[in-house]
Amino acid sequence: MALVQTYGKCNLGKVSEETLTEEEQLNDLLLLIKLLTNLLSKDILDFGSEDQKVSAADVALYGLHVIIPLMSSEVLKFPVLCSEFFKLTTYVCEMYPAKMSLLPQDLFKNLMTSLEVGLTNYGPDVTKMSLEALSSLATHCFLEIQKNVKVPIHEILQHFLKTLFDMLLLQSFDMDLLQPAAEAFLALICCHQMYYTELVRSLLAQQTDQVVCQRLLDAFNQLTPSDMKLSLDRLNKVQFRKSLDVFLGSVKGFLCVK
Repeated sequence: MALVQTYGKCNLGKVSEETLTEEEQLNDLLLLIKLLTNLLSKDILDFGSEDQKVSAADVALYGLHVIIPLMSSEVLKFPVLCSEFFKLTTYVCEMYPAKMSLLPQDLFKNLMTSLEVGLTNYGPDVTKMSLEALSSLATHCFLEIQKNVKVPIHEILQHFLKTLFDMLLLQSFDMDLLQPAAEAFLALICCHQMYYTELVRSLLAQQTDQVVCQRLLDAFNQLTPSDMKLSLDRLNKVQFRKSLDVFLGSVKGFLCVK
C-alpha cells in the first residue's frame, strides 16, 4: 500500500501530456498497473503481523484512485499500457464488483467513461475486456436487485444498455466478440427491462418501411419473447447467445449500419 501511496503523491499532480508521455513516467505507470494486477491473485497481503494485513482488493482499489486520473486519451494510445490498464480494470470488476460500485462518484464516472471508449477505440482485445467488465458489473447489479438491494451503479448501467444496443444493431460489429457481447447485453437487459423495451419501440418507430418494421418486430420477439426467463444462469446465457447470433444475422442486412 505504501508503494502505491508514494506513487500517487509523486504523480497525481503530473497529469499533463508533457509529463506523462515521457518514457520513464510511462514505464513507472505500466509497472504499477502490472503490480496491482498481480496482487489480485492474493486475497490477503501479509506484511508481517495481524495489524499489517491488507486486502488485495483494497490495494487495487486504492491503486485505481491513483491510476484512473492519469489515463488520458494520450496515455491510452500506448498499446501495452492501454491493454494492461483494461486488464486490471476487468479483473477488479470481475472479482470485486461490489467494491467497484462504491468508488467515489467522480472516479467511478471516469472509469465507466474509459470502459465506454474501450468498447470501440482500442481494438478487439480491449473491446472484449470492456464487455467482460460491464458484464460483471451488470450481473452484480441484477443479483442485488433481485434481493431488493439498492445498487449505486444501476442508473449508469442504463446508459450502457443503449450504448451496446446501438453497437450491436446499428454499427459494424465483430462477430468474434459475440459471446462477451451477448453476456453483457443479457445482463444489462435484466437490469433495465423497461428501458430495453423503450429502445426496441423507438427503433421500430424509426422504420418507414412497414415490411422492414414487421421483420424487425418478429426478430425481436424471437430474441426476447414476452415469456423470456430473466436469469443469468449458464443455460440462459448459452441460449441467449445463440438467439443473438440468429437475430443479428437476420436484421443487420436491412438496418442502417454506420
